[in-house]
Amino acid sequence: MWVIKHWFSASTFVVKIATFTKPENVGCKCKKTDKPLMLIKDRRHTEFLSLLTLLILTRVADGILTYKITPDLSRELNPLVSIFGFGWAGLIIVALAIIIPTVILSYYNIYKPFDNFPDKNTAYSEFKKFYFNAANPTLKSSSGKIIIHTLGYIVPRVFILWGIWVIIHNYFVLTDAPTYKYLRIEYKIWIIGYLLPSILGVLLSNPFLKREYTRYINAKR
Repeated sequence: MWVIKHWFSASTFVVKIATFTKPENVGCKCKKTDKPLMLIKDRRHTEFLSLLTLLILTRVADGILTYKITPDLSRELNPLVSIFGFGWAGLIIVALAIIIPTVILSYYNIYKPFDNFPDKNTAYSEFKKFYFNAANPTLKSSSGKIIIHTLGYIVPRVFILWGIWVIIHNYFVLTDAPTYKYLRIEYKIWIIGYLLPSILGVLLSNPFLKREYTRYINAKR
């Protein structure tokens, strides 16, 4: 798993129109041919906007709950605050520094996917070995593009899922839930928040490879 150790092919639609085709026929053929392309574009737009919306909402919700818990950040455990002394302005700048590159990575993954596919027909088990194999010639020549494509799938989803965990954590802290308070004090389960991104990154590599394999199979048809 090369990328973990570090972190449709779009179909080409060729519309052939006869020289003396009537305008009505031309319009009809174009509509039929463009429909699958429009569906692909719609799915891409939906995925991108959904990820963008969830990414922003989870960050905003985290900020609001944190402000309600500790307006002066005196209870904030974030090392940026507790160790480096960041205030709200610093935290907002860091949040933007995370969101903007994440959105860019997501854009490239969705709208400019990179095909790291084997030439011969391959089963999924072999495809997984091929994708991040150091002997993969595409990996050698285009490692940067493969990293961007891979991170573009994994990073937005990691931040969204991690953000949901942070929101749940902050909500229980805000409401002073007795059971959660006990778990925080006795078992320090807040540490999960620092381990979760790495765990999610590893877990999300599998659905990423399954999606890539689906793109590979569709490209072979």
